[in-house]
Amino acid sequence: YKTHRIRLLSEDKEKIPNFVGGILPRRDKGDHEEYCRTMLTLFKPWTNPMSLKLPAQSWED
Repeated sequence: YKTHRIRLLSEDKEKIPNFVGGILPRRDKGDHEEYCRTMLTLFKPWTNPMSLKLPAQSWED
């Protein structure tokens, strides 16, 4: 694992996410599907990406 690392933090430490890359999509501008997909992946608990939505659903549903 030369490119990635996982570290378990103790529960008493505060955690602040640091998003690397582009800016997060906005709710009021741009592609609304991308905004919905991003918010679901960040704030809905999941272990399998298929649990975020059904194949027939849009990300807005």
